[in-house]
Amino acid sequence: MLEFFVTSGARATELLGVRPEDVDWVGRRIYVVSKGSREREAVPASPQAFVRLALYFDEIGTPATGEPVWRTRRGENRPLGYSAMRRVLQRANARLGTNWTLHDMRHTAVSRMANSGKLTLPEVQAILRHANIQTTGRYLAVGVEELFDKLTEHYARPRPERQYLWATPLPTFRRCSVAEQGVRPTTGLSRRHGPVIAELGFASRFVSGKIKAEAAVVTAPPRPHGDLSTTGIEAIARLAIATWDGAEVTRQQRGQATRQVLTYLTEFDGDTWQQRWDSSPLGRAEIQVNSLGHGAPQGSLTGRVCGRCSASA
Repeated sequence: MLEFFVTSGARATELLGVRPEDVDWVGRRIYVVSKGSREREAVPASPQAFVRLALYFDEIGTPATGEPVWRTRRGENRPLGYSAMRRVLQRANARLGTNWTLHDMRHTAVSRMANSGKLTLPEVQAILRHANIQTTGRYLAVGVEELFDKLTEHYARPRPERQYLWATPLPTFRRCSVAEQGVRPTTGLSRRHGPVIAELGFASRFVSGKIKAEAAVVTAPPRPHGDLSTTGIEAIARLAIATWDGAEVTRQQRGQATRQVLTYLTEFDGDTWQQRWDSSPLGRAEIQVNSLGHGAPQGSLTGRVCGRCSASA
């Protein structure tokens, strides 16, 4: 019976009223008449409690249906009442030098459930059948010694390595399709021209309050006509309008110069304007790009504009 007291959390009067038909051997539960609602409700208990109950029935015999399970062991065989159970506990206190009460058994069961780390406070409330969770909370007073032990264990654990959100690799960048050809990629990002992703190998780390980014060095073979075509198309277009009266260049003028360069490059071989630049005489030092503003050095400037290259510009 003590096993049911300290594992079920049921009240003494509820356990003393259990009958054979209230025992669910398969489901490992007993049914009690709740003190508050006066309804028949299920209460869980430990497997060991049911083992001891089976041994108890083997010793005294299974009570008849409707008869209380717990019987007196002294004198006349009769149901065990609340006063008789209290006297049993008093004799145990006298022998052990303790001062337990029947309600202390319920308190012990609640403390075990709450401190197991497996049950939440609302779940303990449901097992105890409390209408108010504050009533359940009164059973869970924290002992100072237990608190010190937990803090000592907490500080003794090794601290995990701190992870920073900014320690993740930087996003990759979209580069021009010229990177596919084994040639140095352009310095500017490309919106449409060449859906090639170049992994630059960025790794960020937090150093003295600042983010330090270390990028892998991008190596490429030397270009046949220098490094001029590694600049953006608009930078090249500025060369085509460098001789225009020294006036401030408007957006329309930049667009016109860009179209002149791209139109001229359509007459040369290559899939991108950078490759056409290498095929054209514009990559040679003796050819002045700004002559496009006053006529092409070779060929006509009235050719078809490459839609793919103009989109990247």
